[in-house]
Amino acid sequence: MNIVVCDDNKTFAETLVKKINILIPRSSNFGNIDFDCSYIYPAEKLLKYAENKRIDILFLDITMPDINGLEVAQRFYEDHSDTLIIFVTSYENYVFHSLKFNPFRFIRKNALKEELEEAVISALGKLLSADEYLTITNRNDCTRINIQRILYMEKEKDSNYINIVTVDDTYRHRANINELSEQFKGHMFVKINAGTIVNLRHISAVQEGELLMSDNQRLLAAKKYIRDIKERYIEFMRGTGTV
Repeated sequence: MNIVVCDDNKTFAETLVKKINILIPRSSNFGNIDFDCSYIYPAEKLLKYAENKRIDILFLDITMPDINGLEVAQRFYEDHSDTLIIFVTSYENYVFHSLKFNPFRFIRKNALKEELEEAVISALGKLLSADEYLTITNRNDCTRINIQRILYMEKEKDSNYINIVTVDDTYRHRANINELSEQFKGHMFVKINAGTIVNLRHISAVQEGELLMSDNQRLLAAKKYIRDIKERYIEFMRGTGTV
């Protein structure tokens, strides 16, 4: 579990890192998890770091010089949508402007004692929930895949296997594509042809007969599914899709 704090106030940030490092081991539910909590600033350094290393939870100050927290959140919303963002701020009037980036929590800097523990424990609970992962078993290997990081799942031709394509890697899973389609409908997945289901979070655009994905792949969509794809995608973009 990788936790990062980004704040232009170094003293506050180091205090926050220290509190998190004490809080998690004392938790009755998550005391044994393997985690790292670090301070990264400025924002440009954070964005560069995120290109090569996944961040599970990001504590982000909204009002920072050069690149403010809202701009950073926009980048994460576009490129690292599964990172849980917890805004840490002294200015509550910014809260409304940040809602479009789907933050997980807000913490007031002057209320860490009251608000930090609930935010951390809730974030860990969400990330480690069985509902957020797909477990696949092949021979002697067992792999847990974060559902939000799945780009799409596609049936292999002339086989009983599904290729699960994620932002990190591709996994082979023995399964039925129709059963997976029903199983993951509530996780913002949509069927685009007889053998492929796609994660709405990673669609960049719905075009005539194809989808442009966040990794720039283009996937063909069957005509019979186009209407449903567009409706589901619009619902998702409006923030009303099923979760």
